[in-house]
Amino acid sequence: MRNDIYLHGIGNHHSTYYVPKIQDQLLMEILDSGKLKTKKELGIDVAGFNGDEYISLCDYEKRDIYNNQQYYNAFYGYVLNSIAFGFPKGQFEVIEPEVIERLYGDGVRAGQYMKHFEIMRELGLSEEGRYTDMPDEVQHKGSLDLDYIDRVTFPTATYLAYLMFRKPHKKIAKLEKEIRLLRDVIKSAGYNVPLVDIDSMEELTEESAYNIGTRILTKK
Repeated sequence: MRNDIYLHGIGNHHSTYYVPKIQDQLLMEILDSGKLKTKKELGIDVAGFNGDEYISLCDYEKRDIYNNQQYYNAFYGYVLNSIAFGFPKGQFEVIEPEVIERLYGDGVRAGQYMKHFEIMRELGLSEEGRYTDMPDEVQHKGSLDLDYIDRVTFPTATYLAYLMFRKPHKKIAKLEKEIRLLRDVIKSAGYNVPLVDIDSMEELTEESAYNIGTRILTKK
């Protein structure tokens, strides 16, 4: 599959576990709405570099670029461990924000964290420019139509890690069931796009899930 895409993860920031009930439900709600909505449209007030009128996306081709610390970027923070939507480049306008010094360093104290949180809020709402501390982030102004997507990505390795206390064959059985469910959700919502593994970009079917899952478990 093509690599010149943008990705938008639907999970929480730096979540290291995939919780099926939460993400499955969220996927259904977003697909039913037909678009990714801004915070203003959703009526939520959460500070971020994308403010309340922009949607953040990860430039997949820049996923190996970090900001002064390995794995500090949008791909590892928002996409790798989440269900995500893939959008081919060139379908809509994006803005490449100015990349500033990383706000959240190691050993940040509570008071510093709140200060950095306010800086991020202020920059996100700024009308003078767009900013981020994640070098692979781009931003789109306004809602984003899901008719543009060419795939939905799934964090197979993270999902298997979520099943940590189960035996390998039971993990694979659960994975196959989850893939069947998600493919049905995507199809039922009217989207003729593949569900793919986020690491390999291989299409996930019940048959391929067995092979991909077994390969991941064997590496550990």
